Amino acid sequence: MGKIKTIYEFHVIRYFRVVSYCVLLCLFSCSSNHSPKNIRLVKGFPVSSNLIGSKASVENSNFNPLLLGLKDSLLVVCDIENSPHFHVFTLPGLEYSGAFGRMGRGPFEFENPLFWGQFSNTERIKIWVYEMNRLTLSLIDVYNALQDDQYTAEKVISLPPQVDDASNFLVLNDSTLIGSGLFAQNEFVIYCREQEQLNWIPININYAEGLKTFLERNTSYSEFLKQGVFKIKPDNTRFVKSHVYFPVIDVYNASGVLEFTIQLSGKSVVPLFDEGTFDPQTKAWYENIFLTDHFIYALNRNCNIQQYANNECNNSEIHVFDWMGAPIVKYNLNEMIAPGSPFVVDEKNQKIYIVSFVDPDEFFHVFDISLTPFL
Repeated sequence: MGKIKTIYEFHVIRYFRVVSYCVLLCLFSCSSNHSPKNIRLVKGFPVSSNLIGSKASVENSNFNPLLLGLKDSLLVVCDIENSPHFHVFTLPGLEYSGAFGRMGRGPFEFENPLFWGQFSNTERIKIWVYEMNRLTLSLIDVYNALQDDQYTAEKVISLPPQVDDASNFLVLNDSTLIGSGLFAQNEFVIYCREQEQLNWIPININYAEGLKTFLERNTSYSEFLKQGVFKIKPDNTRFVKSHVYFPVIDVYNASGVLEFTIQLSGKSVVPLFDEGTFDPQTKAWYENIFLTDHFIYALNRNCNIQQYANNECNNSEIHVFDWMGAPIVKYNLNEMIAPGSPFVVDEKNQKIYIVSFVDPDEFFHVFDISLTPFL
């Protein structure tokens, strides 16, 4: 058995190079500081539900749907590699509404755009799109873009080259952005637009005793250990960071204060190492999250990285927490989800949508859920 450094070397890079560098982001203001952790240990879920998904056929399936966002029953899908880059569907029936975003370097075109599911907090459906090659973050009105192939972004924010190769940027407010990437300098960067100031924040892992000491002696591991994902609550009042290699989720308030950490009780928070590599039995945890005003939905891969590499992660779970960190329900999906764990939850129609490439022609799988008792 060959050595394994990271789950992405085997599977994710095959489909999506940038998703392999999913961000580990912590929210800070321009004068940020850490606060002591308040740990919410989760010993179990009061409700566990086994789900059976159904395949959904769509009008157009000639793209790779690995970045998803949902607002007001409108599902926006981003394919960074193929043109057009954006595809739009109406839920719950996945009716195809159209596509936009030609590939290219022209004024109406995109270069490998990244859409991390952030919408503007307005009535209109507008998405934030980051282009690492151009170092720009653009605000796109989805309906206008669908109707006009000459549409240009409503707003474009240019970033300085000192952001290095940070692969993701999100908008905290009108004056502050935050970004990160696997090989970016330090852990993440805060960009204050008014002062044109970049503030790099170093990694701050303290979930396991001795982990910081280990990282100091083995610096090559830090770039892998900080893999995770960062999302913003739709009402912009909170921000959440999950981890791939730790069974923990961090919740920050809008001022950048770490309010609490959700941690699965009894689960190892120390990744396993074997002679300079990740041990094949190292667990993959929260690879993706989806936020609503009601809940935190966290996709638990629920397998080790050897199983991930062998396409054997067919028992993924979605853990649901409220905004106080209390466990609500665990959904067992009982099937394989695509690399990067793309999913959204439609609370209005009470459905979960995931992407699975088991059948390349029917990659959307839909699960019916009952959220009424918890809302």
